[in-house]
Amino acid sequence: MKVVLDANVFISAFMRTGSKPYDAMRKSLNDFEVIVPQQFVNDIYSFAKQAKKKKVKINPDDFVVMIAELEKAGLIDVVEVKNMINISDHDADNHYISAAIENDAKILITGDKDLTCERVVNECSKLGLKIVTPAEFLEMF
Repeated sequence: MKVVLDANVFISAFMRTGSKPYDAMRKSLNDFEVIVPQQFVNDIYSFAKQAKKKKVKINPDDFVVMIAELEKAGLIDVVEVKNMINISDHDADNHYISAAIENDAKILITGDKDLTCERVVNECSKLGLKIVTPAEFLEMF
């Protein structure tokens, strides 16, 4: 089964080993085919650049290298979105939804409140996409 991993889960997993996002990321990478949109790379790089400006010792390039290594190892597939679906009020969130729908992913794992709001969850459910938090994902599997 294919799943989409939101950048916020990846970032939280990286920042807090042993957390629910960390466990959900590991489970998804080990047991599922993980799809991420190009927006994922953009979101992570943007986060890392902002963190570095705030004197947090994070090198933005380390994240990009990590993503490239995961892709090279066949653990994630970075995809381009061809047809944008506009369900969320946030354009970046629509990239994740669109990547999931275009690639027949059944689950989108996210900690984003905008993606887990009732309206977005219901609309995505109609399209065959289940949006879950890392804790919900772990409970499912």
